[in-house]
Amino acid sequence: MTSEHDQNDPTSAEADAHADHDAGRMPTRDEERAAETSAQDVDLEAVGENYRTAVETGAAVKGEGAIE
Repeated sequence: MTSEHDQNDPTSAEADAHADHDAGRMPTRDEERAAETSAQDVDLEAVGENYRTAVETGAAVKGEGAIE
């Protein structure tokens, strides 16, 4: 749920910051079932390898996104 406010009006931003917010609707039964089913199909080794590669790449970034 989003509410619009004038970004230049501090009272409007303050009101938005204190407004009620929620997480949205709950998942449907089909969505829950799909999430549970797909979680069983995850290749944890492949995910781990991709994570390690990303961490190593990120560690080599030398400002302004230049990778050495």
